[in-house]
This record gives sequence, structure tokens and C-alpha cells, in this order.
Amino acid sequence: MEVWKYGSVIWERENSANLIFEPVTHSSPIQHIVWGCLMTENLSLQSTNPPFFDRDLSWLSFNERVLIEAEKEHLPVLERLKFLAIYSSNLDEFYRVRMTAILAENDFKNSSDILSEIKSVIDGHLHRFGAVLTKSIIPNLISQGIIFLYDEEIPAFLHQPLSDFFYAKIAGLLEFTVLEKDSNTTFKPENNKIYFVATTFSQEKLCIINIPSDRIPRFYNLSHSGETYVLMIDDIIRIFLPVALGG
Repeated sequence: MEVWKYGSVIWERENSANLIFEPVTHSSPIQHIVWGCLMTENLSLQSTNPPFFDRDLSWLSFNERVLIEAEKEHLPVLERLKFLAIYSSNLDEFYRVRMTAILAENDFKNSSDILSEIKSVIDGHLHRFGAVLTKSIIPNLISQGIIFLYDEEIPAFLHQPLSDFFYAKIAGLLEFTVLEKDSNTTFKPENNKIYFVATTFSQEKLCIINIPSDRIPRFYNLSHSGETYVLMIDDIIRIFLPVALGG
């Protein structure tokens, strides 16, 4: 029998094939409610290559579990949509918080292996995300009279009510930042904000436009001929953006 010490807790090794740890002594009363059993094969704490998993790949693996829930066709459609929303929100946070650190670390170490693997994992997840949304959830919604207009042309009969909504609720909340080529204009995006980037045909200018999802709901729905149409305000802005920019 071997005795192991982790912090102030002493553990015993009971089996040579598997490691089954049980606490022998505790130095604080709270430790007895958090201990458990750890079982693994051929684990050596003296190894120079411990079997640790990259923290960011581990986080992406956790988020994949949320995506798996969205892929379960026996769940109600609304629940599956909620899981997609959670997955998307988590991934947004990953890009805001971790991706900048990963890119900085990659530049410092001049190694792109882990960055390439992260991108590959995310690409795979997004492919599955799109598949479950377009091939399963959207058809299910259509069968119930709910038309989610996603990545498709907006029907002409919706243009007028959408125009009324755009000018009444959205246009006054838009902020435009124009970046001209070879200019000293800078742009500092605010945290937790979403933006469009538009360019002229000559690509001499870039225009950055906020999506005011912090001021109004991200989705807009309206009824027509007994069916409910649902759009993202991103797409509504995209329709009327040329007019808002003066053509």
C-alpha cells in the first residue's frame, strides 16, 4: 500500500492496476464533502508527460455536450433551439475571452498546432450546428406554421411591414463608424456588442455598424396569411442598410 498526499489530504493507493483513492485524514471540516474516487489506468504522477488535456479543447468538448443535446430529435423543438442558443452564446464568450489569449500565445511561442486543432474542432461543431438547424429544427417549425427565415431571401410581401419596423425601432439605434483607407481613424468595439462590417465596391472605405440587440430583441416576428414569420434583426438591417447609408 502506498500513501499519497495532495495538499493537506492524505490518500491511500489500494490497488496496483487501478488507483482508488480514499481519504485517510482531513485538515478541515469542509474537505469531507468534496472528496471522491479517482480511477484511471497506469497513471504515474512521476511521468514527465502527464495525461493532461488542453484546457481550451476541454472547454470546447464541454460545449459540444450542449450541441449534442440540440441534436436529440426526441426533445421538443423549443428545447433544442434553447440548446443551440446556449451553444452559440458559449462560443461567443470563448472567442471574446480565450481566442485572443490563444492567438497571443501562438505568436509568442510561434507554434500553430493547438490553434489549428481548435479551429478544426470549432469548424466541425459549426457544421453540425448548421445541419441540425437547417435540416431538422427549421423543417419542424415550418410544419407547425412557424417560418424562420434563415439565410434565404425575404418574401416581397414582408418588405413593407419590415420597413415600418426598421425605421420605427431600429434605424435610430444604429451607429456608423467609417474607416477610410490610409486614414488615422480607429475603431474600438465595445464588449458584448455585435457589429456589421460593410464595404464599398472599391473597398476604399469600411463602415462598421452596430446591431442593437442590447436595446431591442434579436428576433422579430410577424404574422401573414395564418403563418408566423421569424427574422433576426441582423437580416432586417442588412435589407435596409443600403438605404440607411444613402444608397
